[in-house]
Amino acid sequence: MDEQALREALRSEAAEHAFDPAAVGRAIERGRAHRRRRRTALLAVAPVVALTAAGGVAAVLRSEPSDDGTEAASAPVQLLTQLTNPGLVFDARLEGALTVTDDGCVAITPIGGAIVPVAWPPEWTVQRDEDGRAVVYDPRGGALAREDGPVGVGGGMVNAAAEAAAFDPAHPCALGASRVFQVAEPLYLLGFGR
Repeated sequence: MDEQALREALRSEAAEHAFDPAAVGRAIERGRAHRRRRRTALLAVAPVVALTAAGGVAAVLRSEPSDDGTEAASAPVQLLTQLTNPGLVFDARLEGALTVTDDGCVAITPIGGAIVPVAWPPEWTVQRDEDGRAVVYDPRGGALAREDGPVGVGGGMVNAAAEAAAFDPAHPCALGASRVFQVAEPLYLLGFGR
């Protein structure tokens, strides 16, 4: 029975009884409002369910073991390293969080500031740990800092095109910046908690 036929049946039934026929219209409107609320709730829940499912699939894919039983590798990371030890004396500090850019470059983000490209000392390396976070290592293989952890280094800002720059200004991790923080020494690298 369609809505119009239902309306007519209810009106004829209402005419036989002593009550307000406008009550039928109100009852029909309440029914419509109830259906609209259900549809709105369904439409509001559907995107949440879809996003949750997509996030779950992404998490499974990220942690899915490879053929040899180890975790699948996350996106690769890289450092802009100095070609030589510049032998310059710097007295500036850069403190913030160890950051990995969308391009996989390790940099430092000061609190409330923009990402600062960093030229790390020669022979420093970076790799992802079992949690998928980037970890910076010194030449002896000691873990010094972990992605999203606090880090403080000594050095100074160097014009990327200057002769004193001990790094390749065309390296992708220079991030196209005119100035790069050239690390002379670690002050504290607390981002690696054991």
